Amino acid sequence: MYSQLSLLDGLNGEQTQEQILPMPDAEVILHRNAFKSKKSDELYFDLYSTINWKQEFAVLFNRSIALPRLTAWYGNPGKVYTYSISAWNRSRGILY
Repeated sequence: MYSQLSLLDGLNGEQTQEQILPMPDAEVILHRNAFKSKKSDELYFDLYSTINWKQEFAVLFNRSIALPRLTAWYGNPGKVYTYSISAWNRSRGILY
């Protein structure tokens, strides 16, 4: 049987542990141990502190309600997207 290689394999020197999360109408694969602990902490701090997180609102039944999570929309420089006005954050050259 064909087995597709993961883009995350080898990032921490070993194969990642994949876990398929059962969700309706979605395909979600959790990659445990994709990064070593120190690198995970560095990436988390870098992304948390540099991304322009925003609280968005939706109007339901004529009332403005805060969405339950913060969001950030990014796109390539010079390109126009419906929700993107910021350029991509290249976190330490690893994630694009």
